[in-house]
Amino acid sequence: MVKKSAKPKLNKLIPRIEKTFSESDVGVLLENISDNIKLVAEGHLDLDRKIENLGKELGGRIDSLEREMKSNFETVFDYLSAIDIELAEIKAKLENKADKKDLAALEQRVSKLELGLGECKKMIAAAKNS
Repeated sequence: MVKKSAKPKLNKLIPRIEKTFSESDVGVLLENISDNIKLVAEGHLDLDRKIENLGKELGGRIDSLEREMKSNFETVFDYLSAIDIELAEIKAKLENKADKKDLAALEQRVSKLELGLGECKKMIAAAKNS
């Protein structure tokens, strides 16, 4: 057994409205629509300009941050290079002055520092290249 839908048809509920518009009514309506379309188009152009200006502003800020970051990496790289040179000088001095037991321990410490410094140099070089 098939049940009929409980929803009444809309055509029966809503009376048909028929109205004719005069030429002047249609003209006013079209003018109003045209004005609204112009407002939307002007708003769109304003948004385009704002987005373009925002892009330029952000691009300038990003460029500035990039220059600052590269400068900071160069400073860190120079500092770590100076430490590397100083470690080499200390190692050379220690080889001449330290006893063998102390020298072996110091060599291990310097080796660990050199490994860490090597990793730092790699990170700085990678940052400079990006």
